Amino acid sequence: MDDGFSAQPVEIAKLAGASIKAADTIDDLRSRTRADLVVPAAAFGDTAQGGPAHRAHEAAAEAAEAAVTGLAAMYERDGDRLYGAAFSYQQGDHDTAALYRKVGPAGAPA
Repeated sequence: MDDGFSAQPVEIAKLAGASIKAADTIDDLRSRTRADLVVPAAAFGDTAQGGPAHRAHEAAAEAAEAAVTGLAAMYERDGDRLYGAAFSYQQGDHDTAALYRKVGPAGAPA
């Protein structure tokens, strides 16, 4: 019975590669722009609110870096899983082809 599902291992592997590339791009951009988020405390002035504003900025920058790092890690994990799925589908296709060669499509020995 045909359930309408068809997996294309090559296409899944292409998607996996795109996901890994996205992870690398995100991580590269994060690394290159990290220094831009560092603002010295003196830039916030010498008022009573300068210190708290600086600390709030540092906390926001750390949270942003953690979020972007997590996003890159998610894309990398997804890419790894997609590669695994592509391999599994391809292996299943090979196993099915070997079975057909051995038994034949009607179940009779080939």
